[in-house]
Amino acid sequence: MTNPSLSKEQVKTFKAQEKEAEDCWDYSALADSLAEAGDKEWARKIYEKAVKTADDSQDLAAIGSSVLKEEHLSDMDWARNLYSQAVTKADSVRDITGVVDDIVDTDGLGDKLLAREFLAKAVDKAEDAADLVTVAQSVGREDCLGDKQWAKEIFEKALDETVEPRDLLELSSLVVDDDAM
Repeated sequence: MTNPSLSKEQVKTFKAQEKEAEDCWDYSALADSLAEAGDKEWARKIYEKAVKTADDSQDLAAIGSSVLKEEHLSDMDWARNLYSQAVTKADSVRDITGVVDDIVDTDGLGDKLLAREFLAKAVDKAEDAADLVTVAQSVGREDCLGDKQWAKEIFEKALDETVEPRDLLELSSLVVDDDAM
């Protein structure tokens, strides 16, 4: 189970940490350490425990980011799968846009097609105009999709769903506050 390059002391320490781990963050941190110490096989098993103990989309996205890192497992397929699970488990539009930020990050997958797919799901999940503005802001940001036309369409949808003058004022302040657009 352990890499022969690990010292007996390292193995003992890692086994103690595994025994004490309580949640996905503990398991993920341990898996990071194992991978960095050179035992990627053991790290993979611990990441699997992290996934099993993940409570929400943010947990899954964080594990996805970890397994993607070159110094850890550099496993793009597993990271993509974890990001997909995170979007499926997302409670809010902000959860989805957070996953998308991880995906398009220069150290992330850099997969704009997957980001587009997830942002389309965010549009469907939007509960109100403010949610739509959040998605439109992500869509329009140059460091995300940079798709100004789609962002404009989503903003227009937000406007169509806004009925109260107070809501229009709030919506306009969200748009004005977004210096990325």
